[in-house]
Amino acid sequence: RIEPSPVHPAWRDRLGAYDLADENLARILFRSSPNMELRLDGAYLVVTYHPNIQPAVELKCTVRTLSEDEAAFEGLANYLGGETLSGIRVDGQERIMFSGYEFKRVGD
Repeated sequence: RIEPSPVHPAWRDRLGAYDLADENLARILFRSSPNMELRLDGAYLVVTYHPNIQPAVELKCTVRTLSEDEAAFEGLANYLGGETLSGIRVDGQERIMFSGYEFKRVGD
């Protein structure tokens, strides 16, 4: 069972829709835009995405904020347990780094 935890205000500011910054790679890895969404689902911060390898699958994972710029996927049984998200700045714009990829905001 994953217990709700406080969401750092910086991560609340990052809520929204994101696409992979590399548009050519985004067309290969994801089936549609937005490629990833960061949302609140009740008391939980969640990341949702639709990988192209399983087009009918929507992956929705709970995230726990660790600091202003770091968050980690929760869960011991799933393959993303312990994977991190990082808030970064590129050319003055906020982005999210996930699994070695940069995501840029495309909407709220």
